Amino acid sequence: MTVFDAFERGLAVLAADRSQTSSLSKYAAAWVNLALAEMFGAENSIRAFEGRPELSDIPTLAGGGDVIPYSDSLVSGALPYFIASLAAKDDEDLFFSQFCRARFCEEVSRASKAVCGGVADFYSDINEREA
Repeated sequence: MTVFDAFERGLAVLAADRSQTSSLSKYAAAWVNLALAEMFGAENSIRAFEGRPELSDIPTLAGGGDVIPYSDSLVSGALPYFIASLAAKDDEDLFFSQFCRARFCEEVSRASKAVCGGVADFYSDINEREA
């Protein structure tokens, strides 16, 4: 999915189309980049769960045609609510903005995966110093 595709989905949550909110389209890449930063940990948890290499840096997208390099569960499920939240805030509809923000957080949480790992004893060194 591209930046503009995600932006249109976010506007669809508001029941608005791009012609009604053309002044916001200039923010599409910046808003998606903000969301990528917030979803970074969730994306890496999904990648680790699936056995794919994790991202070392948060991707930065330059324009509306750039493809979003995150999992579909985040891009399709969470990202539209992030965009809708910012667009509603711009429209001064703070209640709906908060609602969309909460839905974004829920979708990110739902998409995140628990990754099993080894057990590490972080306190043995402390216990040895106290003895």
